[in-house]
Amino acid sequence: MLLNRLANFKKTAAFLIPMVQTLKAHSANMGARALILSPSRELAIQTLTVTKDFTRGTDLKTMLCVGGDSLDEQFANMSANPDIIIATPGRFLHLLVEMHLNVTGLSRMQYVVFDEADRLFEMGFAAQLEEILHSLPPTRQTLLFSATLPSSVTEFVRAGCQDPVLIRLDADTKVSPDLEAAVFSVKGAEKLGTLLHILHDVIKMPTGVPETADTIEVPSKKRKRGADGGPGKPSLHSTIIFTSTKHDVEFLQNMLKCAGFSVSYVYGALDQTARNMQVEDFRRGRTNILVVTDVAARGIDIPL
Repeated sequence: MLLNRLANFKKTAAFLIPMVQTLKAHSANMGARALILSPSRELAIQTLTVTKDFTRGTDLKTMLCVGGDSLDEQFANMSANPDIIIATPGRFLHLLVEMHLNVTGLSRMQYVVFDEADRLFEMGFAAQLEEILHSLPPTRQTLLFSATLPSSVTEFVRAGCQDPVLIRLDADTKVSPDLEAAVFSVKGAEKLGTLLHILHDVIKMPTGVPETADTIEVPSKKRKRGADGGPGKPSLHSTIIFTSTKHDVEFLQNMLKCAGFSVSYVYGALDQTARNMQVEDFRRGRTNILVVTDVAARGIDIPL
């Protein structure tokens, strides 16, 4: 399991392995010792799943702190003395204020990770990140993982980190040799027709419920699984369509459903439970198309 996770989540493993090695075991002393900040709820939830895999066999406690979930439940989880907190900046800062956690309450923090740091700054979290850092002890280790290095991240590092070290993992080959790219220049009125043509005639997208989807009724709260009894996965037809606003997402998913396609959709204002279900349906091959805004643009693991 761990080897499989290493293959799929190399970046996540890069900060989780030394984190687990540093923390070793649950501490009875109050106060979390590690914080992972993510730009989106989906990425935070995915990181939580991977963290549970890497902490298996230890008694380290982990909690998730994202918007859309119950504040009362998060208060209780924080009071249960977690070792690792995985959070989105807005909700974590809200929790700090509501629970009156000042510098003393976070004095045991050793390890802070900014996952997809450039995206965190692009989304306007800079002020919140600075306020969070001011609540943490200066002795903590701060790690920023970023696909790009914009000036906002550079300035933040210079102001908020002591003796920063830059590690670059540049590769000679920037993209997969199997990737095919194409650009279509069409008039605005022809965009929907072009999209349907690509789906029908180029991708040859099947209509209806995917054949790999499990149609067996499961009388529990657990989501349905693949037809082989294990978790399903996307088909070779699976397609992600990015668009700019939630209104575009709603329009496109309705149009594509009317055309007979099986569609999942996600945007920031969607209820968290619904977001989880929509992404999971696409990830497990229960739908062939995922229509999203940029909430799914970074770090989300989709098989194949």
